[in-house]
Amino acid sequence: MEWAYAQTGRCADCGSRLELQADHIKGREQYTDPLDADFIENMTLRCRRCNVIRRPSHGFGGLTYLTAEAALMWILLVIRPRTFEDYIRMCRLYGMTMADIRMEEAWAMAHWLSRANPPAYGIEDDHNGTYDLAHWPDSAITRVDAGATLPAEATRLYANISGTAVFGFFTEQEDGRLKFHEQPISDVPFSTYNLGEREPQALCIRYVPPDRENGNPQQLQPLPPRNMKLLSHAVREPNQTFHLVSAEAATVSQATLGRAPVYGKLQQTRIATALCRIAVLG
Repeated sequence: MEWAYAQTGRCADCGSRLELQADHIKGREQYTDPLDADFIENMTLRCRRCNVIRRPSHGFGGLTYLTAEAALMWILLVIRPRTFEDYIRMCRLYGMTMADIRMEEAWAMAHWLSRANPPAYGIEDDHNGTYDLAHWPDSAITRVDAGATLPAEATRLYANISGTAVFGFFTEQEDGRLKFHEQPISDVPFSTYNLGEREPQALCIRYVPPDRENGNPQQLQPLPPRNMKLLSHAVREPNQTFHLVSAEAATVSQATLGRAPVYGKLQQTRIATALCRIAVLG
């Protein structure tokens, strides 16, 4: 600890005295042998925020000045996300870089408060809820309570659909190929929060964790169909199936489209991509 006592007691980058920790002057990635970075001559004091900013794998570090613990509670208790999925999206959008387990631990507070008498928090009951789907100019899809007023730039795509239903859609890729996507309504983000200067559909994002082996930082990618060419869409109940149909024929394919992740799977078909439509059977 003598080394620590001999320091100035301030972050080498921003001068803060809060949450100081030992950090490398030159990162391990700059050494042939990473262990050479750990010599005392290569150490300095940095606050947690400035430490995170310097990590190649933490491209979103430093977007907030709050500590991780404070930010988790601020998002939970001030913005008050209605679902755990939206809570994670908010945390990622606001620059939080920790593993999902930290957000799960913080989300426990929502459950505890929801069981208070009277309840002090509202967690969405998707199984008994009814929603409308909104379509935005960038093709993002969000949900609102059934009958809620939409901003002028949004279009009501579906009304009064169950929270147990599934939204299915086709997108056309840049190379002309067809992708089929599915998303449970319970996973569709709400656009009803006050996100400050951010657009209402700002939660239509998909987090991709860092790939440390290849040196790729984490990414926030658009949640399909945002920023994609949306060709066709439909909503099914759990006991129904999606099928492929041509816009020029009434014949429905006997084979179901099967299950697909929200980021989609390529769909092989002899029907021209622009004519592909989704039908619901069952």
